[in-house]
Amino acid sequence: MANEFKHASVGTELTQAEYEGTASHVLDSQAAGDIIYASSTTQLSRLGIGTAGKVLHVNSGASAPEWTAALTGVTSIHATDLIIGEDSQTAIDFGTVNEIDFKVDNANRLTLTTSALYPETDNQIDLGTSSLEFKDAFFDGTVTSDAFAGPLTGDVTGNADTATALATARAINGVNFDGTAAITITAAGSTLSDTVTVAKGGTGATSLTDGGILLGSGTSAITATAVLGDGEMLVGDGSGDPAIESGATLRTSIGLGSVATRDTGISNNNIPIFTSGAADNDFLRIDGTAIEGLSASEVLSEIGAQASLTFGISNTNAVKIDSASVADDEYARFTANGLESRSTSEVLSDISAAPAAGDGNIVTVGALDSGSITSGFTSIDVGSGAITTTGTVSAGIVDITSDAHLDSSPGNNTVSGITATFTAGEALQAGEAVYYKASDSKMHKAVAAAGSVTPPCIALAAENLSADATGKFLLVGFIRNDDDFPTYTAGDEVYTPEAETSSQNVPEAVAPDSDGDLVQVLGIAIDGNTLFFNPSLDVIEHA
Repeated sequence: MANEFKHASVGTELTQAEYEGTASHVLDSQAAGDIIYASSTTQLSRLGIGTAGKVLHVNSGASAPEWTAALTGVTSIHATDLIIGEDSQTAIDFGTVNEIDFKVDNANRLTLTTSALYPETDNQIDLGTSSLEFKDAFFDGTVTSDAFAGPLTGDVTGNADTATALATARAINGVNFDGTAAITITAAGSTLSDTVTVAKGGTGATSLTDGGILLGSGTSAITATAVLGDGEMLVGDGSGDPAIESGATLRTSIGLGSVATRDTGISNNNIPIFTSGAADNDFLRIDGTAIEGLSASEVLSEIGAQASLTFGISNTNAVKIDSASVADDEYARFTANGLESRSTSEVLSDISAAPAAGDGNIVTVGALDSGSITSGFTSIDVGSGAITTTGTVSAGIVDITSDAHLDSSPGNNTVSGITATFTAGEALQAGEAVYYKASDSKMHKAVAAAGSVTPPCIALAAENLSADATGKFLLVGFIRNDDDFPTYTAGDEVYTPEAETSSQNVPEAVAPDSDGDLVQVLGIAIDGNTLFFNPSLDVIEHA
């Protein structure tokens, strides 16, 4: 195969001399300058010498070396004193650290450093030519030049340091100005060609009435009134130009009425007359038909006041406002230092009253649900409203002409009905049946077992009570106990329990049925945990 590495004289065996000889192994078609490379993992091959100027690189398949005239895959060339160019006279020289020199005709023409791009010598090379110009230039800084040639367009700031005169003088109101010296502009009418408008600082007029009063009119020309006559005045109306008025018209406009003369005195439209005693800083007091002056001490004497006031809430004290905020229609309440402001709702809260109070009644269409009524009112009429309280209503006689409404669905561990206060003779749970024991005047658990000596059940404990504690007992009404009542069936009668169950002595839904048991109906079940308690005092012994 072409270009392969082989023995020069092919035979069946190699002698030691042939194996060690320098001319015994050759490349097929070998020539001077050829390069040996591995064309596979088992074969050495020849790459023929390249032509002048070419360099060695790896082919596009990255499988073998080859010669090329252009390096396309090289990304970096790093070398000290690197020079790239056609020859030593025309080149780019990287030989100086942090500097690039551009050389033409065997001399440095342009140098680029980290801070500047500059020619090697002053006034040496041009940027562009008269026929080949750059497009746009952008600078973030100052452009310094010995001269500018050609048109200069756009905004240019700064001063022309050496300019001393305009190229062509310009006439200002007939006086030429070229910038070399100040000029004087004559404002005489003979030299001004137009009337100066108000907008330009003039009057907009060429003639004004002698003695007239000037009137402005926005940017329109200033006008002048006629000369005012004897006794005439300018009177404005708040909108347009003022009018010239006199006599009755003027008096009416300035609030003196149309009458030419006024009477003296203190009546309407009179002219007041001061007495001879009036002095500076005096207070004025009407004295008959005149006005006299009184000093501060005289005023205090006249009104019976003190020269120095004492503030407080004691006798003869002056009362002052003792509140940071006082509003219209509010009420006053004494504090330790004076008066404070109280709103309607605050007053009602202060006196524990309903929204409106009459002479003998507190009348409201809402609910009186807080506070207390302690006065001896003859009646409380709420109409169709309600009196709601979570406390106790204490009264001598409650006269009910309609009905007393009980809540048939009380909350858990609550009652709605007629209750009384007794002392517990033993520890009691809410809902337990009790009887009144005459020997100690206390409530004890009532049971219906044969041989029981307990009198009839007359109440249910309305709350948990310890022995000898005073508490509330339900005599008639509704009671609910989700925790201790068994699950009743609505409508069933309930009875005095035959015995305690799990230390609870609550009414049972099954009547006692043993001989000698005492059967007493206590009421009926409203639902699984609510009873209507209305005990019968009839007790029947089971036989």
